[in-house]
Amino acid sequence: MRTPARPGARMRHGARRGVLRLVSRDNTRREWFPISGYVPRMTNPLDVFRDGALAGHVAVVTGGGTGICKGIAAAFARFGCEVCITSRKQDVLDATAAELKAATGRDVLAIAADVRDPDAMVGVVEAAKARFGKVDTLVNGAAGNFLAPAIGLSPNAFRTVIDIDLVGSFHAARAAFPALRDAGDGLIINITATRAAAAACRGSA
Repeated sequence: MRTPARPGARMRHGARRGVLRLVSRDNTRREWFPISGYVPRMTNPLDVFRDGALAGHVAVVTGGGTGICKGIAAAFARFGCEVCITSRKQDVLDATAAELKAATGRDVLAIAADVRDPDAMVGVVEAAKARFGKVDTLVNGAAGNFLAPAIGLSPNAFRTVIDIDLVGSFHAARAAFPALRDAGDGLIINITATRAAAAACRGSA
């Protein structure tokens, strides 16, 4: 017969197979109790979400051909979201779209566009709406960077980073706003680097 938990105690799963660990609030008592429904440790943080959690949603992901935003697009598609990925290289986008479709079974729309071009971003949103019926999520992840000391960064290079990372996010958000408003539950996710909050030796935020 299982002993009931004491008031103020907390439970932990996964420390030993097939048992439940009970730890007192003051951390002085540790006891083990057999349990029938063992809950294993998660190997992937996304395992907490149910399949189809994002079904019915449509996301545009800038910078979605590679890197972090490719992973974001993959996660969205995995959970049932329709996804439009965009960046400057169509061949990279096509390869990513094929990869995500094979992995998730979702129809991934790939459109080459430069976030520095406001008209191009309007075209991306309109194409996503035409394919999927709406757009209710925008992920601003397109980014540019130069690995160089701040003092060695030319004014043109600095302007390029600002135009892609900051101004490009504005262009995408402005293009997507009417669709997000019409969706009723629109969401914008802006991705940035830790350099925005922490300094680096001889670098710039």
